[in-house]
Amino acid sequence: MYVLVNKNPCNSLFKLFLFIMNKWTEQNNRLIKQFQFKDFKEAFEFMKRVAVVADKMDHHPYWTNCYNKVYIELNTHSAGGVVTKKDFSLAEAIDTLAHESDN
Repeated sequence: MYVLVNKNPCNSLFKLFLFIMNKWTEQNNRLIKQFQFKDFKEAFEFMKRVAVVADKMDHHPYWTNCYNKVYIELNTHSAGGVVTKKDFSLAEAIDTLAHESDN
């Protein structure tokens, strides 16, 4: 179930489409994505950049790291553990950081 602050259904569907195209999936009220990097150092640098952004947003991911892979789950605990606009915003920021890592 998606709980978006903006009740405009067109805007909500557009955001959902964007996240599907960026390979975020929704499972058990969480946005989920796995990122793969060249090596552990690159994966860890990505995690450090995400940590800074997440802290500024006061919205923190559940994540794990194994060598060059980073697995991220997002939902909003204060909203009852569902996906909210905060999750979409953080996911968008995470994708931006991942694309910066590609360059």
